[in-house]
Parts: sequence; C-alpha cells; structure tokens
Amino acid sequence: DVLWIFFRHGMPSPTNQYLFLGDIVDRGGHALDILLLLFALKRDNPGCVHILRGNHEDASLGAIYGFKAELESKFGPGGAGGALFSYMVTQVLPLLPLAAVVADEAKSWATFVVHGGVPVVPVGSVTISQVESLNRFVPNMSISQTQGTAQDKLLFNLMWADPVDGSRPPGSLPSSSNGRGMPFMEQDTFAFCQVNSMAYVVRAHQAPKDLHGFCMHHQNRCITVFSASNYGSTGNKGGVLVLT
Repeated sequence: DVLWIFFRHGMPSPTNQYLFLGDIVDRGGHALDILLLLFALKRDNPGCVHILRGNHEDASLGAIYGFKAELESKFGPGGAGGALFSYMVTQVLPLLPLAAVVADEAKSWATFVVHGGVPVVPVGSVTISQVESLNRFVPNMSISQTQGTAQDKLLFNLMWADPVDGSRPPGSLPSSSNGRGMPFMEQDTFAFCQVNSMAYVVRAHQAPKDLHGFCMHHQNRCITVFSASNYGSTGNKGGVLVLT
C-alpha cells in the first residue's frame, strides 16, 4: 500500500509532503520495513515526511496485535527480537507527535490532524495548546479510560476516539463503555474547530464501512482517511487525502 501510494501520488519531497496518521505497526508483516523506509526518507529530507503516533504505536498493543511477533520472526524470539521490540516501544515510537496542524502559507485555513479524534469535555473544547502540553513520552497509552489523570485520558482519546452521529445535552459526557475512547459528536467537532480556528478535523483509526477508504462525518467537518486496502480481507479501497 505504501509503495503504491508513492507510485500513484509521487515520492515524498519538499513540494510533495506526506503526513502519516499512525498505526504503522501491527496487523501486517511489514511494519519494520515501513518504519525504516519512512525514517530513512525523513532522515534524508526531514521536511518531506511527517509521522503521527497511532494507538498501536504502544507497548501493550504491539505485544498483542503483531509488531512484537513480526520482530521476533525476523530476529528470533526473545533475545534480539524482544530487545528490538522493547527499544522501539520505549525509545522510538513515543517520540512521534500526537497531532498536527496543516495550513496554507497565508494561514487562511487550517486542518487539525490526529489518529483518533477530538477529546470531549463537558463544556467548551480542548485547545491545541492543551494537546501541545501533553507528555507524549508514554510507552503504554493503553490505560483504562476510567483510570489515570485527566492528562492520561486526554492522550487516550486523541488516539482512540471515534466520531458518532447524534447529540447530547449540554454539560454531559457520552458513554465510553466500548473501550475505544469517548466518542465525539457533531457538537464536539464544531466546538473544537471554533475554539481552535480549524476548518476540519482529519483522522484515521477505523476502516470506513462503505469500503471507499474515506468517510465524511459531522456535516463534512470531520473526515476519516484509511489507507490500508483490503483490511482484514474486506475488499476495501485505501484512501489518501490530498490537500493543495
């Protein structure tokens, strides 16, 4: 998928920049290959590739959903494979930014980009300054959303939250019993965009049900982009969002 995207849309360069929305690892046998490719491109030209952290760039999930098994299959169980996994999830992946803002040079519009979604608060909205102030150097983000500090929960929802339809009474919070973070609604997307002067929220995290590789939510102010094709043998297309 990554090589096809580069073939179809051009190799990364200062005038053709790529922003990856996380979940580079797990559920596939080429996570290390992709990471090394992207890191090499960024090393040689730092401005051409940008990589956000997803919920699977995490010590707990990586041990369960395939990244650790991939490294052990390539470098041996325990030993070198286990040591490389530990190094990646504690020293490398926590360096990845949690979110990004994409804007034109004149800053006439701006888009907030994150892996999961907009963290929900009872009144108003989380600010980008609050996101910037988070300590992202946390190897294991998969804490229970009912435990930890307010900062922990904010970090968790940036990585895990999904958009949903509907609305709720002002001052209330949605149910978060599904284990995927606190779902955010249209009113949350609009509040976040208004408070932070954003035109859109762009995120990834879940395969669109219509199999097109992208999905529009909340009166088209929130966009899901999912670049892995045939995810879980579903036959879906992979999506790429091009901002000019």
